Amino acid sequence: IEAYERAVSIYSIDQYPINYSNIQNQIGLIYKDIAITKNRDTNLKKALDAHEEALKIFTIEKYPIEYALTQNYIAVSLGFLYK
Repeated sequence: IEAYERAVSIYSIDQYPINYSNIQNQIGLIYKDIAITKNRDTNLKKALDAHEEALKIFTIEKYPIEYALTQNYIAVSLGFLYK
């Protein structure tokens, strides 16, 4: 997580929007995996926040495949959250 958070400080949303969004999705996936073993609700909410951040760039109009993938990540995290 720390490495990805450092990467986000380098790959800003303004200068590297696609990289930024990909990193946000990776952060979300890691938080989802961590949630399986500890702080379930807190980590799933962090996962959802990261994926929502990715959707700032990955819109259905500009990046439909990435948008759909990110929506899938959100659905998986929500599934775990409300299980």
